Amino acid sequence: MELLFEDGAAWFSVPALVGTFGYAIRIALALLGIGGDDGGAGDMHTGDGMHGGDAGTHADGHAISNFGMALLSVQGVLTFAMGFGWTGLGGYRGSGWSAGVSALVGVAGGLVLSMLLVYLLRATRSLTASGNVTLDQYVGIEAEAYTVVPAAGQGRGQVMAVVGERQRYVYAVSESDEIPPRTRIKIVRANGDNTVTVRRL
Repeated sequence: MELLFEDGAAWFSVPALVGTFGYAIRIALALLGIGGDDGGAGDMHTGDGMHGGDAGTHADGHAISNFGMALLSVQGVLTFAMGFGWTGLGGYRGSGWSAGVSALVGVAGGLVLSMLLVYLLRATRSLTASGNVTLDQYVGIEAEAYTVVPAAGQGRGQVMAVVGERQRYVYAVSESDEIPPRTRIKIVRANGDNTVTVRRL
């Protein structure tokens, strides 16, 4: 505790711990199928109900904009806090640098980690690029529930399917009962509200 919170180290350790535990909570919620879109850099929705975007037309043309959006999102703030906190703390405690120098190094660490986040988001968009796929092409495909798909009439979730040799995410509603995450399902119908109807296998 002394290493983390005494002699001004808290200026680095607190952001580091907040960022780290924030990410841990996000991962836990994702595994439980809880939580929605980040509202920032990580998510973009296309007209076919896809979760993702076209890396060739969006990410490459707006790299600076994406970086700004990533920094302003919850995920971006947590990423910067982790990079700043642990890098600054390493300089302050590990190398014995002054608080000012450690803060500058921490900022650099936060920016590097944030740029890595943007790179990973762009790579994810590339893997889930929508192309010319329509919802009708999902009908009949076996897939997997990515989040909880609520019972019929109680909301929508997301399912993960492979279409056109690409892994894609699409909004889905259940034909009957609630479907937990990681459950194998079949897509039975494309709907007019950019969702598909699914049933448990």
